[in-house]
Parts: sequence; structure tokens; C-alpha cells
Amino acid sequence: MRLSTLRDNELSLRPIEPQDAPLLYGWENDPQLAESNCLYEPLARYQAKQLASAGGSNLFENGFLIFIAQIRQDPAEDTPIGYVEIYDYDHFHRRAAIGLVLTPKWQRKGYGKRMLTCISRYALETLRLHQVYAEVVADNQSALLFFENSPYKRVATLPQWQWQHGDYQELIIYQLCPE
Repeated sequence: MRLSTLRDNELSLRPIEPQDAPLLYGWENDPQLAESNCLYEPLARYQAKQLASAGGSNLFENGFLIFIAQIRQDPAEDTPIGYVEIYDYDHFHRRAAIGLVLTPKWQRKGYGKRMLTCISRYALETLRLHQVYAEVVADNQSALLFFENSPYKRVATLPQWQWQHGDYQELIIYQLCPE
């Protein structure tokens, strides 16, 4: 089944829904998580509602998809632990970028790796993309280590690409392109 790529035995990725707007608002405005995204101003509640409404819809129309990552701790309820996003979708070249946000409580427990595996399989097998890539700012040491220990290959360094922490930082590109 094609959608089975979005889950494993405990973790599942589901399309974001309008009622997820408060989660997205909280995560995008969390100072611990904001280091890894490209927002330069706080996300407003109405913006979170717009993203939550559009993010689960058509990749071909919007150029992005957002999936809530959740785990089953209780048989009756799933616990949201973060989200993954497919963005910068290019239909002609069959590629897209992938981003992950995992809340601090769930970091360093293997969930990020499982989220990356699920979204990569979905992108390559179900969406039939030729390649996926991730962008990491060079001073984000935990993200660099994460991708260095993943199937993604470091393929490019863009010098002085992004202003962060009072200086221009390199942007590192990691790519997954099956041979």
C-alpha cells in the first residue's frame, strides 16, 4: 500500500489539519525550535490557521505539504511530537526539499531518524520524486550530525548564505538521490 510509507510500528505521519493550527503556532514560535526554521518574525495565529488549512492539501497546487508526526502511547490517543514538511516542490525536475521539526522532549530518541525515513520513502516511492534534499545552516551542529548519520549525502556548501547569530552562515545541502 502506498500510504504505508507514512508509518512504522509506532510512528505515523498524517496530513496537517485546520485543528492543528495551535500546535503549529506553538512550535513555530518556540525559541528552541525557531533556530532551524527560516522565520524572522513570529508566526501569527491566523498565519498558522492558513498554513494548517493549506498544508495538508495538494502538493501540486501549493508546492508544499506538512505532516504531523505522532506516536501511539495510548491505544485511544496519538501524541503529536513534531512535523515534517515537503517544500520547494519542483514538478519538472521531480525534486523537493524536506524539513523536520521535533519537539525537545522527543529529540535524541530515534524519532527524527524514523520521521526522515518515512517522509523520504513517501517522497521517493509514492510521489515518485527523483531526489529530495535538506538545507542545514552550518552552525546547527545537531542537524549537521543528524544528516551526517543519515543516508543523505552532503553535496554542496553555499558560503555566507544565511544571516544568523550576527554573522553570515554557510548553508549545507544534503541530498538523497537513489542510484
